[in-house]
Amino acid sequence: MLGMEQQQSLSKRQIKRQQSTITPSEAPATRRVCTNCGTPFHDGDKFCEECGMPLSAASCPHCGVAVQPQWEICPSCGHSLQPDQCSFCGAPLDHDDTFCPECGNPRAGIACPGCGTLNFRSFCRKCNRPLNEAADREMQRAQKDPVFQQMVALAGELADLEAQLTGQGDNSEGDNQSGVAQDEPAVALNQADQALLERYQALFDGRKVEASTASPPKPTAPSVAPQPVQRESKIKLTIAKPELNGTAEAYKEKVEEMQRLMQKLRPEGDMTPQMQRNYYSARKLPVLKKTVTKVPAYWICNLCHARHLQPSECAQPQLGGEWVYDDIITAKRVFEYED
Repeated sequence: MLGMEQQQSLSKRQIKRQQSTITPSEAPATRRVCTNCGTPFHDGDKFCEECGMPLSAASCPHCGVAVQPQWEICPSCGHSLQPDQCSFCGAPLDHDDTFCPECGNPRAGIACPGCGTLNFRSFCRKCNRPLNEAADREMQRAQKDPVFQQMVALAGELADLEAQLTGQGDNSEGDNQSGVAQDEPAVALNQADQALLERYQALFDGRKVEASTASPPKPTAPSVAPQPVQRESKIKLTIAKPELNGTAEAYKEKVEEMQRLMQKLRPEGDMTPQMQRNYYSARKLPVLKKTVTKVPAYWICNLCHARHLQPSECAQPQLGGEWVYDDIITAKRVFEYED
């Protein structure tokens, strides 16, 4: 009985020894999938047989997208790719560090309070909101940066010129900045000016005017509900084409000036990659937002078509009437992360 147990124990040790001496070429190959097209491949394959994607590149452990070994953050999902390094400041991390001993930021990332995106950087990768003290300090430096402040002012001038060139200027009474009447068609731009306009829009995406219309107050007429009537502007001017050509020339000069300022916008040479990322994130140009609010101007009665401040001023308000509204346009330049 004892001899039988010794033989079984000996045979198990022999099997383990044989398994440990198997060369890598004799071991069964494991199959993985290409991160680009999902086609399975074997260990040792250098290129995907389906799409030709190089298979030697590393992949993000969170989303599987191909990444470079020196990359710090995945460009697809935004997760940190260097587990032994703080993605906020670059300080080394031990495997049991929950927070960075240098900057105090959490290893698990910061959720943006505005959009909820999980971030491993000081500014939100989606809405650019500052998320920690380092981002707040860089925002303060940007407010004192003379080059960036010139860019902010110049971007506002470019937005106004763009509105004139595209026929989107304000046409409300008392606020007709462009001088183009609402019913006047926009003058067609030549090919060079159109290319310049598209180039500027590509450089500063998000400069489009966003308008929201608030609900007007309901009138107090006792009978038929009045319908809002837009007051026509008393001032209707038409800009001649030579004036628009002058605007296009001014627009071109402003774009060239903006490009020169962008060349001056460079971080200091001793900044770490994390500090350089904060530098550019804090110097993102603001967005011009315009809000249009309809405010009742007067009430026109059906009795004599007179103008009244309120329906009660009419001798027979039961006959009904209609409200005429003014547009109050409020322009505000804000950063994208602001609500």
